[in-house]
Amino acid sequence: MTTTPVAPPSYYNEVTLEKVGQYLFLLYGGSGAGKTTLAAQFPGPVMFISADVGVMGGLLSAVSLKREDQKLLQIRLTSFSQLQSAYSNLERDFKNGVYKTLVLDSLTTLNQLIIRDILAMTAKEVPVFQDWNLSTARMRTTINKLASFGAHTIFTATEQVVKDEQQGRLMGLPNLPGKLAQEAPAGVDIVLRLKTRMSFDAQTRKSVVTYLAQTAPDEIWYAKDRSATLPPEIILSTPDGKPTFNSLKHLFESPSKGGK
Repeated sequence: MTTTPVAPPSYYNEVTLEKVGQYLFLLYGGSGAGKTTLAAQFPGPVMFISADVGVMGGLLSAVSLKREDQKLLQIRLTSFSQLQSAYSNLERDFKNGVYKTLVLDSLTTLNQLIIRDILAMTAKEVPVFQDWNLSTARMRTTINKLASFGAHTIFTATEQVVKDEQQGRLMGLPNLPGKLAQEAPAGVDIVLRLKTRMSFDAQTRKSVVTYLAQTAPDEIWYAKDRSATLPPEIILSTPDGKPTFNSLKHLFESPSKGGK
């Protein structure tokens, strides 16, 4: 009796842009560059984990400028342990369709919360080398954990310029401690360095602010685009100053499915 061999389960999948279900972004730039406002334009509902201080945990401008149909959710962090306690709920809520995009705003202030918790735990006023190592380890764990849920995930950070001691050149990077400033950008798909450009409108005789994002590296600033679909610089605001998502919208639209 001849038996038909049973094919083993496939251990690989075909990879195409149409099948991308998750993008990991890092948005960094100076204060007021539009990081939070841009994150609020991503496919919604958008869940914000807000470590930043200020009105609405830094979400004031994002809420006032968001699309009418966009739903923003928020967890306001006051400690790192609060975030750790939320992991299981965040994972469950993504699977249940509560949100599509997860935003940690920002890595820079989250690191400050972690250091504060470590100092409180060890009864110190100033962190030592071991404290910074522990902080960096917790930051790595956080980034990997949030990215593992499967949602489009956005990390934000302020910017810094550091000197490469070996090559002697200046490097513009996210404002994160030690090696994490280069590790975090390496672990995501798209790194956008956000910036603004001032111009003068001769008709209205007013200054106009244009919000931009750098998608490719230059002599100083780091940026990258693994999708290979973005120009070196994209415009993130309309002529009247309102945020626009048009330059990134194609990443989340499938020709065959009409969107993700």
